[in-house]
Amino acid sequence: MGISVVIPIKGRSSYLERLLKSVAEAKRYTSDLTEVIVVDNSDKETRLEIEALCKKFQASYYYLQKGVSEARNYGIKIAKFPIILFIDSDCEVECNIFNEHLKCYNIEEEPAQ
Repeated sequence: MGISVVIPIKGRSSYLERLLKSVAEAKRYTSDLTEVIVVDNSDKETRLEIEALCKKFQASYYYLQKGVSEARNYGIKIAKFPIILFIDSDCEVECNIFNEHLKCYNIEEEPAQ
């Protein structure tokens, strides 16, 4: 099983760095595969900063000159894994986020009566 993390962003490179650090830390607490997809709609200068952060934290970088909804949809389209986790660029995650998110997909159904 694996999780594709999709992060739409416009500007906010300082927030993104904190988020990517927290995601990198959270990856250490799961045995599941993860990928991080950053879909950016920033100006050229900020784009270069964001692209450098993606390289530093091993996230995939994509530029898409569209809004946040389109960025999320694009992330879904290119994701490697069927389970998607959207994270806003101004957030940070807890170390157990991936395990907790996967629990939502591993719910055993009650037998029919």
